[in-house]
Amino acid sequence: MSARGTVIKRGNTYSVVLDLGRDPDGKRARRWHSGYRTKKAAEQARTKLLADLDAGSYVEPNKLTVGGFIEGQWLPAIRSTVRPTTFAMYEQNAKAHIIPALGLGQLRALAPARLNSFYADMLDNGRKDGKGGLSTRTVRIVHVILHRALRDAVRWGLVERNVADLADPPAVKSKEAAVWSPEQTRAFLASMADDRLAALWRLEASTGMRRGEVCGLRWSDVDLEAGNLRIAQTLVEVNYKLQFSEPKTKAGKRTLVLDPATVLALRAHRRRQLEERVAWGPLWTGADADLVFTKEDGSPIHPERLSRYFDARVAKAQLPRITFHGLRHSYVTMLQMSDVPFDASFGTVRDQGAAREIGHDAVGVGA
Repeated sequence: MSARGTVIKRGNTYSVVLDLGRDPDGKRARRWHSGYRTKKAAEQARTKLLADLDAGSYVEPNKLTVGGFIEGQWLPAIRSTVRPTTFAMYEQNAKAHIIPALGLGQLRALAPARLNSFYADMLDNGRKDGKGGLSTRTVRIVHVILHRALRDAVRWGLVERNVADLADPPAVKSKEAAVWSPEQTRAFLASMADDRLAALWRLEASTGMRRGEVCGLRWSDVDLEAGNLRIAQTLVEVNYKLQFSEPKTKAGKRTLVLDPATVLALRAHRRRQLEERVAWGPLWTGADADLVFTKEDGSPIHPERLSRYFDARVAKAQLPRITFHGLRHSYVTMLQMSDVPFDASFGTVRDQGAAREIGHDAVGVGA
């Protein structure tokens, strides 16, 4: 039996009642779509609903809220499909921003205008301490999360369309990272010559590795004889706990060339680490992890702590302030100035001879 729809007036509004025949128990199956202000609007809705039924895209009426969907259905469903760090980011932003603002509203009633208002309020008053708004980057991340969640809601037949497609999130303005010149990089390395992590700073300055890659680097992935290392894992924070993870993409697993000065620094660092291991005895905790860079007791270095330590050392050296990530950008800039073929996304130099020459010239073998 084909479905048919009837427009009925109820109080001051109109409803569309779809007759879907009989359910498996033999009862009449009717679906009410209510809340239309005029008869004309209800008739237009009836035409669309019947067309959706014919096309197989009909969404049954439900009272599922945005919060109920995201927290009760979407997050549990995607947990096993994304990286732990990605899931933690989704969950954190959903609970901090999306659910408090949109959670009580019905999922089916969410509209583009409501999302635009939500984004604008985040920009103006989004900080939890009440001291202003959030960055456009943060708001954009929230939009991306909402877009994915609503895309899945469409696939699961909970809503007819992804209203985030029609919203207008703020554009993220690109901000050029502050970098050092090769001379400033050399000055920094000279100031860190006696630092316990001197090899780490030289490695970062000559390869441009990411912070999590440096903290997760293992000796088993370093070949000092061949003068290269392999990026095979990173150290990340998930829900305030450190854990090792594979690079996000296949391209993230890559081999980097080491210049002679960096090889010498790593050899010296390994000797220092062995001395620390002997001094700590059974209390040294780093045997299983095999990490190149650790605290004195062998435990991993938290990436955030590494950044704070870097900031303090930069200030002490009286150099222009850059972030740890800025040191990576300094490396990329140095390569660009030297016309060396490399992958700008990952800092992978394709010409090993040129890479060793650049490392020699830029940071200095004996600096």
